[in-house]
Amino acid sequence: NSVNVSQLAVNYSVHKSADVHTTLVGIQNNEILNSNIEALQLKFDAKVLGELAEIIKYVHNKTWSSGLPENNAG
Repeated sequence: NSVNVSQLAVNYSVHKSADVHTTLVGIQNNEILNSNIEALQLKFDAKVLGELAEIIKYVHNKTWSSGLPENNAG
């Protein structure tokens, strides 16, 4: 069973991240827009979400500085 990783990311960002109140996605053309809209309606099973959790466990809930140092204060 193949999973569209982009759709999984959009879906997870919107539906599984209680602390995230805004999600930005890139929309370069109508095909990507339609894919992002479809992603919101998909249901991913527990196995797929478990596999995702295993893959991202080392970076999940981690932050790191990027850009100018003065923009990372706080």
